[in-house]
Amino acid sequence: MSTQRLLQLSDCHITADADTQLRGYDTHELLRKLLEQIKKRDRHFHALLLSGDLSDRGSAESYQRLNALLSFCKKPIYALPGNHDQLLEMRDQLRKIAQCVHSADLGTWRLLMLNSQQAGKTEGYLSEDELSRLKLWLDHGKNIPSLVAVHHPPCSIHSAWMDAINLQNGDELLDIVKSHHQVKAISFGHVHQAFDQTIHGVRLLGTPSTCFQFTPERDEFDIDDKPPGYRWFELHDNGEFDTDVTWLGD
Repeated sequence: MSTQRLLQLSDCHITADADTQLRGYDTHELLRKLLEQIKKRDRHFHALLLSGDLSDRGSAESYQRLNALLSFCKKPIYALPGNHDQLLEMRDQLRKIAQCVHSADLGTWRLLMLNSQQAGKTEGYLSEDELSRLKLWLDHGKNIPSLVAVHHPPCSIHSAWMDAINLQNGDELLDIVKSHHQVKAISFGHVHQAFDQTIHGVRLLGTPSTCFQFTPERDEFDIDDKPPGYRWFELHDNGEFDTDVTWLGD
């Protein structure tokens, strides 16, 4: 049985220079340490997925710093934007190492990537074009096991402050996937924590940040003491998959 190993990195929040920290965290250094761990202990992956908020303010310099950190990777890298990103700048600065595409095939699986960014807003929204494209892909790929990736969560994560800035039309996304049984999971960032829930038979998976985490199930903003982390997937050619989160220091 052939298996594709996909690593998902999210919410890196890289700043424009080494002197700028985010809430007291050196986001560049924390990602560097996490990537060093990956190179030592998880180097046999087949692709990387970067699921948004790669930069903290969308500057060219921040993407250049990210580019340098990821230059070691000779495997495909797929990137989608979050609310902190500047999409055109992200595409331009990462074009040599990452692909900002709508879909990619990984063995027998298909990775479907959605842009939930709304310019100038923290909350997410999927345009009619994004939803129509997804439905078209799924209608024409009924026998292809699929993983959907998006920055914003399409469901409640049981934190009032975060639920207010989630994917505002997440129910439309869930309505589409529940009628397309080849969709095995929706994986997202934005939430800075691990999350795992099943709705309509589809796993909804939150990926931790590569810098700092939010405390789960809090009504107000609060930072947890969890270390940086990433999510991994093992996508098997029979349509089944395994997934878990690895933390810095594991």
